[in-house]
Amino acid sequence: MAFAARRRGLAATLRKGDELFVYATRGCFGNPTRDRGRVIAVGQATSSPSVEPTVIAGVEYEVLVRLHLNAACPLRRGVELAPRVDRMHSFPDAAAWSAYMRKPLLHLDERDATVLRAELQPLLRPLEETIDDYLAAAARKLCRRTEES
Repeated sequence: MAFAARRRGLAATLRKGDELFVYATRGCFGNPTRDRGRVIAVGQATSSPSVEPTVIAGVEYEVLVRLHLNAACPLRRGVELAPRVDRMHSFPDAAAWSAYMRKPLLHLDERDATVLRAELQPLLRPLEETIDDYLAAAARKLCRRTEES
């Protein structure tokens, strides 16, 4: 997981062993009218944040946190957040929930994490079964972005 220099303070809140839910936005795979914002995977931070400047897909990042994904949902599956935010403590203003999602990290309280984990569990598959579809979709999006430049 990589963070821009301006997000160094936010990255510093992570600790080795923290559970992380991975959220994909509606536009993540290039079709925001079809796709929905979903929690698609769960993993664990395997390192504390460290300064390791790097470039990923042409974007510069300064801070890295190693992440092990335990499992992921099949492509375009997962737990939609939009219909749930009015019941989640992590979104004090449900009407403005998308503003909270603009940060690369959102802290979930234990209640929200427990509910999300329970809803996500039946959808999760071993990473070996799902990763190729995600990599192919990301490659297609990157190719489209390159062609448009």
